[in-house]
Amino acid sequence: MPRQRASVDRGIMLAKWRYVIAKLRGPPSSFQQLRELTARMHAGADLQFPDPHAPPQLPPAPTARRGRPEYDWPRITQLDAENRRTHYAATDRAPTWKERHTALTQQLGRATPHVKTLEKRLRSRR
Repeated sequence: MPRQRASVDRGIMLAKWRYVIAKLRGPPSSFQQLRELTARMHAGADLQFPDPHAPPQLPPAPTARRGRPEYDWPRITQLDAENRRTHYAATDRAPTWKERHTALTQQLGRATPHVKTLEKRLRSRR
């Protein structure tokens, strides 16, 4: 057992010395890099052949837009004011926020902000 441990210790020490000497030498020269590159090329490690049975690669899908959506607030404000006037004339009461949101959704489609966003932005514009 002691002999095996001594050989393991020697191997570790040898690896440490090689590491230290490589650090002292600095980065490999351009000639050494070229020699390593040609050795890898002769070994065929850098060659990548396309797989003929692989499905064709599609272009990457467009990334989703990040951040808050941009709304047309002047138009939303105008439509909301019209909806409030017509609703008040028809029912003799002010519409709730959900009713306002529903009316805007019918006119704008999916480009309608959330109910709480509407409440926050339109309440401050009075």
